[in-house]
Amino acid sequence: MLNSTRSSDAAAQSSQAAMTPLTLLPHNIYRRIIYQLSLEDIEIRRKIILIYLFSSIGFGFLFVFGISALLNDRNTIATATLTASAVTLINFILLLATSNHARASYGVSLIIISVSLFLVINGGVSNTGLLWTYSAIPLVLFLHGHTRGTALLVLFLLASALIMYIPNDMYAHANYPTALKIRYIASYIALLLMTLVYEYIAHQTYERWRKLSDLFAAQARTDVLTGISNRRDIVEKINYENVRAKRRGEQYSILLIDIDHFKKINDQYGHDAGDVTLITVANTISNALFQRDLIGRWGGEEFLVILPDTNPDNAAQAADKIRTIVSETVIEYADQQITATISIGLATSDENYTPDIYIKVADNCLYNAKARGRNRVSSIFLAD
Repeated sequence: MLNSTRSSDAAAQSSQAAMTPLTLLPHNIYRRIIYQLSLEDIEIRRKIILIYLFSSIGFGFLFVFGISALLNDRNTIATATLTASAVTLINFILLLATSNHARASYGVSLIIISVSLFLVINGGVSNTGLLWTYSAIPLVLFLHGHTRGTALLVLFLLASALIMYIPNDMYAHANYPTALKIRYIASYIALLLMTLVYEYIAHQTYERWRKLSDLFAAQARTDVLTGISNRRDIVEKINYENVRAKRRGEQYSILLIDIDHFKKINDQYGHDAGDVTLITVANTISNALFQRDLIGRWGGEEFLVILPDTNPDNAAQAADKIRTIVSETVIEYADQQITATISIGLATSDENYTPDIYIKVADNCLYNAKARGRNRVSSIFLAD
């Protein structure tokens, strides 16, 4: 949820920046392309690269062939290719301005399929226009995947076959020999199938890689024993919450929680019982929190809880609720019943300090709670 909020904020800022008149200045074009190519999703990066490559190369080819056709008085071809080159340029600019790669993908597909249909109808120079239509196969499949891409290409092939076999007296189009029609359709299907197999294998490989990558990323941020955030992850989350709270003018609170006499539990019941105690306490605290609240293992028998948009009074109530629930929880281990209590140090944010200060304050409060007899909450509000 945290990453989703961060991504939404970044997207909103990017969208606002996109609408300024300075967007298309050379240095801004470079910065926007670098930003788009720095996106974490490899599939999105690949699509953006393909769109930029097609837009650059496609515009160049279409423009050159359009000018050549114009100089040789092939006005129909000139009009079609120059129009397509203009649309390609517009699609390129829209991608720069909006970062909407999905719309740009369909724009590219529309351009190449439209040009291909025109070449099937017109034939191009000496009926060589058919040769250019093959370029649509890898591009459309790469941009839209094996399902949508295949559907678009099959529709194009059906339309092309229909155009080829319509008698000339019904509709004016290039005159193709029967042998050429058959071989064109057969070769198109063969290339489509080969590219489809490649794209399918590439997609499956990417999906397996992505799942493994997500798994490793989750493991790097998760405490192996308790299944909650580890110290590294909770530190990142508190830093993000600090920025978010300052931006919105909100307070947030930190609870530093320590299991009382944990060494005694280990000595009396064994280390396995200590592990079960850690897991049970972590689950109990997690279940007592709101969905927006965050918990992580700080180290050993300590946990850190972040309470977003929570003032000192509400944080104290939440901390005491957690303390009570944990003290009333019976921990089952090897036919034995273990009870545990916790001490909690509480600190609430103030705009003049940093997360490191809040954690130190919470740690001092935790020390104070233990010194006063344990199984209690101690707090300080920095603005006091």
